[in-house]
Amino acid sequence: GKKYSVQRGMLFDYVSCPHYLLEICIYISFFVLLMLTEFCASFKFSLKLSTVVRSAPLALLVWVVVNLSVNARQTHIWYRQNFQHYPQDRKALVPFLW
Repeated sequence: GKKYSVQRGMLFDYVSCPHYLLEICIYISFFVLLMLTEFCASFKFSLKLSTVVRSAPLALLVWVVVNLSVNARQTHIWYRQNFQHYPQDRKALVPFLW
């Protein structure tokens, strides 16, 4: 069978799923850059994007955050159930909070 171990070091000392946290940060960065680009372009070119086009990046961001949050929570629960000495102060996704 497979042998699992508790990861340690860097962000793994604080959260169970640091890769999910960093992926969410990447999508937030993309969203902010896209909104800044649209904001600047709207002044220069009088760009008027439809509501659907403007809301798609937000919908994608919400989907990613919700999906990865649910998965992080389930992973965190699994770790706690399967490792007797799992760090009690380690959070699921957001260091020191959740």
